Amino acid sequence: VKLTIIPVDTTDQLVTLLKKGKLDLAAAAIMVTPERRELFRFGPGFYQVSPKLVYRNGKPKPASLNDIKGKLVVAAGSTGEDLLKEMSKENPK
Repeated sequence: VKLTIIPVDTTDQLVTLLKKGKLDLAAAAIMVTPERRELFRFGPGFYQVSPKLVYRNGKPKPASLNDIKGKLVVAAGSTGEDLLKEMSKENPK
């Protein structure tokens, strides 16, 4: 079996290629969501990542989600964006 590696730039691109059947498997930091569980079979994780909030030196540490509302930046189409969407569902205010 010949292995072909297809690099992608975002989680969105990866998910799109999987949905279209252009890929047989993916090895990436893909956040498991209920929607994705409906579409894909997830194997055991081989690497765990803990999300981190990075803030500017000399500024106070955010005490709550309200402190970062409207100020948060993540890469579009990334697992970080997926995490923020999930957090927004759980914390709509």
